[in-house]
Amino acid sequence: SNLKERETVAKSEKKFDFYDSDLYNPEKNKTILHYNQRKLSDAEINSMDKDEAQRAINDIYANHDYKFTSKKWADYYEAIGKQGTIPSKYFSKDVFSRIEKYNYDRLTRHRDSL
Repeated sequence: SNLKERETVAKSEKKFDFYDSDLYNPEKNKTILHYNQRKLSDAEINSMDKDEAQRAINDIYANHDYKFTSKKWADYYEAIGKQGTIPSKYFSKDVFSRIEKYNYDRLTRHRDSL
């Protein structure tokens, strides 16, 4: 369809498409990005808006069974099967891997600068 072609063109024109909004549509994709695999580049982080950076931060938490309490994030992670069981008062960022800590620190700084 013409709409599909426009969407494809729009996506191909993006500077970075690794953070496709479809990834976070539970109806279209049940997976979540794994920020424990590699360090994100400056370009990847700088291409994120505040909400995308927060989502990336939350994905790191979600990979460690964190229980989200805000309705927005709890509903989202529940929908993709990643709502955890550990409440924030019992959660420690000490469980983050070295790569996750690196990405978390940079993502948090970027989010807070926006």
